[in-house]
Formats: sequence, structure tokens, C-alpha cells
Amino acid sequence: MPTPYYILRERFFRTTEQQERLLDLYRASRCGRGRKLRPIEQEAVYSFAWKTTNTVAKRYYRKRQSLAKDWFDVPTVDHQAVGDRLVLFLDHLCDPRYTYPPPPREHRSSGWMFITYKRRFVEFETLRELAELGVGLDNNSGMPIRHWTEVAKIERRRVDHGLPPWAVREIWEAEQNRLNRPTTDKRWANFSHRWEKYKTLRGLHFNSTEEVELENPNIAITSFWDTL
Repeated sequence: MPTPYYILRERFFRTTEQQERLLDLYRASRCGRGRKLRPIEQEAVYSFAWKTTNTVAKRYYRKRQSLAKDWFDVPTVDHQAVGDRLVLFLDHLCDPRYTYPPPPREHRSSGWMFITYKRRFVEFETLRELAELGVGLDNNSGMPIRHWTEVAKIERRRVDHGLPPWAVREIWEAEQNRLNRPTTDKRWANFSHRWEKYKTLRGLHFNSTEEVELENPNIAITSFWDTL
């Protein structure tokens, strides 16, 4: 029988010091630098990972969205998404670039890994979403992740405000002006092309606000990544 959450929290991760000790133990065990975790310790790791990923996701999606739309994943009802986030969090804790790396790199503390997860949550969400679409990337794929994240941000803003597709340029230009970036026709054409491919890919897997007509999905997926 699983150990109740409140018992695990009180014993293993109620305080910051307890959290870091638990994560240190997990990282050492997983990397062959420490003993194997006891069953209750493994339960505690999973419970803490669930608490962390769920809290960060709710903050990112601002909770109200969880009741509003099905165009974007909802962490509170999508059990698969919750599980994927948990795995990404645990993998991040043991990222070989920061966990017992060979010299001259430095081993980072569990507290540092915890903070960087929260700061990079958007990146991890992009990795998770693309994996669901069958596009395999890793943490080093910076450019595709940035492109997808940018397009997703603009499209989500459009959908949240109930605006028609033609309004996306106005939203994009407002965002570029906020960032002090030029809004030339060439830059808009580049973004527009990626936006169309983004909508096509999402339409293959998620419910969407508009119907997507697609004769050959493989061509769309290939051409999207060829433009990045």
C-alpha cells in the first residue's frame, strides 16, 4: 500500500534542507555514486517530483486556463502530461553536464538543479510537446526549441483572446516592439511560415480551434524542421 503523501512530505521534503538531502540521495543512487534507494525513499522522490512539476505547471498556465480551452495541455487533467513532466524533471536532476561531470566541469548542487528546472520550464514543456508529436529533440537543441516556444506563445495569446487568424501579425508585432526588435516584412514572412507549420503539427495531435486540412503529414513535419 502506498505511503500517504503527508507522511512522505513530513519525513522527507517539508523543509528546503530535507528536499536537498532527498535529491542528493536520488542523484547519487541513480549515477552509481551512492546506495540504492529504499522503497519509501523512492516514493518520496516521486511525490516531491509530482509536487514540483504540478506546482510549476499550474503557475505557468495560470490555472484559469485549465478550465477554459482544450487547445493547450492542462496539467490538472492530462495524466500523461503530468507523468511526462515528472520524468523530465528527474532526468534534469541527473543531467550529465551538471551531475558528477568529468573535470574541469563542476558538480552542481541539487538546489541549483531545482531552481534551473523552474527557470527552464518552458523549454521542458516544448520538449514534452514535441515528443508527443513524434519530433525527437534533446536539451541541447536550442534553436528548434526557441522557434517552437516563440510561435506557441504568440498563438496561445491569439487563442486566449478569441482573435481570428489574421490578428496574429498584430500580436507578433506588439511582441517584437516590446523586445525592441525590427518588424520587417522579411522577419514577418519567416515567422508566418513557422506559424502555419506549427498549427499543422498541433492539429495532427491536439484538439484545435480551427480545422486542419493535410494530405501528407510527413511532408509538413519535414518541411517545418527544414526551415529552422
